[in-house]
Amino acid sequence: MKNLLVSCTLFLAVSVFCTAQTKDAQYMIGGGFNAMYQNIPVFNSSFFGVSLFPSCGYFVTNRLVLGGQLNASFTSRTESTGENIFTAVGISPMARYFWADLVTPFVGFSQVSVGGRFGWQSDIRGSVLFRDGLQASISSGVAWFVAQNIGIEASLQYTYMGYVAPANFQALIGVQAYLNR
Repeated sequence: MKNLLVSCTLFLAVSVFCTAQTKDAQYMIGGGFNAMYQNIPVFNSSFFGVSLFPSCGYFVTNRLVLGGQLNASFTSRTESTGENIFTAVGISPMARYFWADLVTPFVGFSQVSVGGRFGWQSDIRGSVLFRDGLQASISSGVAWFVAQNIGIEASLQYTYMGYVAPANFQALIGVQAYLNR
């Protein structure tokens, strides 16, 4: 009981006194990362994928950031008949809204981006198929400020990629730096 009381007291002290001082920030630079692996023994197949989402933006208000995001992904599907690899890159404008001013250690946010994507797919025959199309994503998560202007983020993202898959959900981990002029 004593350990629980001490832990709760320390948590409250950190929450009250260790607040992020980013309300005067003007730029946001960082990005997110996602990795996945799935094995489906019934179909004798497996999937592996990695996605990177670097971004930068400018605070137009204390809570709204407008900027751009690069989307890069690599996906490999292995089946009994061989391997199929899909690689894609894209760029899109993005808007992020923070649910509260950036003066507390934990701040929720929502983000939307819509842009183009260009990809190429190769299969076991060595053929390459080029594809381009629309990619749109919306995400919500929380930023935890571990230092004065550094936030570690966790978010859930819904992405629409019309030519690859109808849609998918991703859990992202990211780091953002909030900079002044």
